[in-house]
Amino acid sequence: KELKSFSILILALVALSLIRAIVNVCLNGIPQISATEGLTKEMIQVASIIALVISFLLLLPQIYVGVKGIKIANGAPSGKAHIVWAIILAVFAVFALISAISALTKAFNFDSIMNLIDPAVDVAAYVFYYIYARRVAR
Repeated sequence: KELKSFSILILALVALSLIRAIVNVCLNGIPQISATEGLTKEMIQVASIIALVISFLLLLPQIYVGVKGIKIANGAPSGKAHIVWAIILAVFAVFALISAISALTKAFNFDSIMNLIDPAVDVAAYVFYYIYARRVAR
């Protein structure tokens, strides 16, 4: 039951991240990478679009963990891949949390607080997912 709850939480967080990214692109346009010497404007735009697509592709492992957790909670056979992905995603969330804490010390505002809450919830969700996935695997 807990594994299913944390899987649903992970999927909700992925949906929230996707919605925030889409709204950000709609309101502010595609984020531009910083210009480096020797790159044309078109090359910078292409690199920015590629970076945006890669950021959306990085949501796929999170979706996999959420869906796999729900399937396992409903009685499907479990492997170890979803547990490994949960560990990897938890480590990435810890790095994002450290980065958000560092940004919060530089500028204390609403955006920096929101950027701190998101990875903190991700870390908690993946840690608890890992704990309950291990219990179900045993």
